[in-house]
Amino acid sequence: MSKKVIQNFKLIGRELNIAVKEIRHEYTLAFKKNNIDLTIEQWPILAILYDQNTLSQVQIAEHIMRFPQSLSATLKLLEKNRCIERKISKEDKRSHEICLTKKGCEIVESAYPHVKKIREKQWKNLTKEDYDKFYSILEQIRINIR
Repeated sequence: MSKKVIQNFKLIGRELNIAVKEIRHEYTLAFKKNNIDLTIEQWPILAILYDQNTLSQVQIAEHIMRFPQSLSATLKLLEKNRCIERKISKEDKRSHEICLTKKGCEIVESAYPHVKKIREKQWKNLTKEDYDKFYSILEQIRINIR
């Protein structure tokens, strides 16, 4: 085997990692600059609840592709900050439904224009076909890894 393993591949993982870090930083700066009490970890949770109204912790995790257990701390903080509330499920008294409060809705509505602006900046000079192809490639990589 060649000793030049790294040189035989473009460092796509490295580039993805750098891009993700820069994107996360951009969101953090936008939220802070605009006095929006929100983190990048909280945004997808609030956004999906805004769109779906009420979900369980498991359903939220499925939507944002995280493990339900990894959401616990973030959900507790959002609840403490009165952005979400948990209600006992009508169908299954052992589980909880999670929904946005008025404050949570207001945060999503104030954050969304900044999120939209960042996404437009990310995809500047790229087409919808570029986006679709990139998404398809990432999805295939995930499937291959499983």
